[in-house]
Amino acid sequence: HIAQALNRLSMKERDQAFHDLHGVNDVIPETPDFVNTKIQELQSNLLYLKDRHPKAKAFVMALEQQSSFVFDPKFQLMFLRAESFDVSRAADRMIRFFDLKLFLFGPDLLCREITMDALSKDDANALKAGFLQLLPFRDRAGRAVIIFLPEFQSYAVAENMVSQVVRRGGCVETGLHYCLGCAQWSFFLVGWNDDY
Repeated sequence: HIAQALNRLSMKERDQAFHDLHGVNDVIPETPDFVNTKIQELQSNLLYLKDRHPKAKAFVMALEQQSSFVFDPKFQLMFLRAESFDVSRAADRMIRFFDLKLFLFGPDLLCREITMDALSKDDANALKAGFLQLLPFRDRAGRAVIIFLPEFQSYAVAENMVSQVVRRGGCVETGLHYCLGCAQWSFFLVGWNDDY
């Protein structure tokens, strides 16, 4: 099935898939003028979308709570890098980030970094169990490597399993934004399950 799917891709799409898999990207020179211009374009785009994007409610809340957090250039640079400086896609990603953050952590943490102190006891214990781990090295393409080990998942209440996976995954994703700092915002996820 994979071979058939690859054969249906155009040459450009196939090359992009291989580049994504192997971490090969076109290098974008990040001169200070280029970065400043892109950050200004992103900010303009975000202000335009705040009244038009279907998921902008959380973004608007964040702006009202602490606009300095939202418009921090280092914070915005992560979204620009994640989208290879495509301003429209970076704006969409940032708006969706705040939407997910509001869903996972509520309005009180919308403009704060998510740390272990912000987690419930159950969430903190689950993360400490090690089912998601950020390895201390990067792959040869410079991407962070995350390992998913389902056998280490733990839940205080079985009925909460799905919501807890989403919430804890959000903790890790949100943490990655800060853990990777202003580095290229990409990672490689490895899943491992002894049952297969």
